[in-house]
Amino acid sequence: MIVSSSWKYEGLTASGNGILCISDMNDWKNRSCLTDPCGVTFEMEEGITEVEEGFFDLIPNLIRINFPNSLKKLGMKDSTAELFRRNNVIISGCFDSYAESFAQEYGLSFLHSDIELARAGSYDEPGGSDIITLRFMTDGRTLILQSNFCQGSSAGNNGGGDEVIGLNADFYKTMSAEDIANMCWGNCFSEIKSNTELASFLKKAVQKGGYCLTFRNRN
Repeated sequence: MIVSSSWKYEGLTASGNGILCISDMNDWKNRSCLTDPCGVTFEMEEGITEVEEGFFDLIPNLIRINFPNSLKKLGMKDSTAELFRRNNVIISGCFDSYAESFAQEYGLSFLHSDIELARAGSYDEPGGSDIITLRFMTDGRTLILQSNFCQGSSAGNNGGGDEVIGLNADFYKTMSAEDIANMCWGNCFSEIKSNTELASFLKKAVQKGGYCLTFRNRN
């Protein structure tokens, strides 16, 4: 497994296939980023199926864990459960996934994971590559992040960069996929309008009463 600094969040990203082990954090032991007073988000990418018991005890200021759909087991110790409760750790993932059931089991908050709405173009083309993401933030904000990646500001290139569009907290009640597509860059309109993950999210968010769910521990 490879653990590296995250480019999406204030925290770390783990990538690879199989079990995420305590030894995978050897290069990060005693680093100040693990005790960042603003909190640490730990993102696991698709391919990770299990987390070794006690792994998250290594991150004292953990505030959010992003579960991939491939994750089937997160080993827990009493000390890990206490850390999660003390920090009010948010579990992020898809609806009706292991992430949601894990949050429910341990009485934690569940926040839906970010959704890639569309991507268009290529980094090697003059206009670059566009990626549009629906992002759910731990501070309660929901954003559409439009990012352009290109080779530079030479002729035909726009230099790249991000554009952020804020959404109301209850947007899922009033907006359709087409409404969201209309707010975004036109070259991505068709892909966003037909995005099945977005359509499923909007339907389930209405059914569940939101995309940030708080569960009370039954113990």
